[in-house]
Order: sequence, then C-alpha cells, then structure tokens
Amino acid sequence: MPGLDPPPGVTDLSYSIDQDMLKLEWTVPEQFHSAKGSWTGFVVYRSRVSLSGEVCQGCPVMFKPVADLPIGTGKPDKRFAGKMVYSEVLEKFCQYVYKVSPRSDGNASGADSNYVEFKY
Repeated sequence: MPGLDPPPGVTDLSYSIDQDMLKLEWTVPEQFHSAKGSWTGFVVYRSRVSLSGEVCQGCPVMFKPVADLPIGTGKPDKRFAGKMVYSEVLEKFCQYVYKVSPRSDGNASGADSNYVEFKY
C-alpha cells in the first residue's frame, strides 16, 4: 500500500498447549510504532490438516485467517509495547501450522512471522 513502510516481522512466535487449549504468544517489534503508516494489529493465520489422511510432503502450506487482533489504544509510545496472545481450542489428530502478520487500517499486510508447527 503506498505511503506505508512495512514494519518488521515477528520473530518470536511461540506456542504452548494446556489440555485442548492452544496459546500463541509473540512480542510486538519495537520498530512497529515507527513504521510509516497506520499499522493497527495482527492477523493470525492457521493451516490445519487431518492426520487421518495422507499429508502431502512438499506441498505449499495453505493458510486461512482465523483472528484479527487489534493492538491496544493509547499514547503511540505505549500502545505497541509488550506481548500479544491468541488462544483457541484444538481439534485432535491434526497437524497445525500458525503464523502472524501485521496489518494496517487499510488491510495492507506486513511480513510473515516465523511459523510454529505441531501435531496434536
């Protein structure tokens, strides 16, 4: 999108599982607030494939957006600090891959994060 400098991608996306509940966590990059434009949140993307069928080795990962998380409001020097968290209930016998990407108020996307991948 013209007029927007892409913010740096998230590099520390991590996950934990407690019973059937997934928790994704990442740090908002410090440079996020200094990128030119209106970067206002993150989109969480998920790929989920049933383990009951054959998993296609070497096929591209097909992601779907599952959450659009706004960053808090407040003074610009405070609103972009800290951790973001996303939680959802997992289905058993699936292979999961997640990533997050920053988004602008005009729905432009920034760089993808690192991926987290696991079987449950």
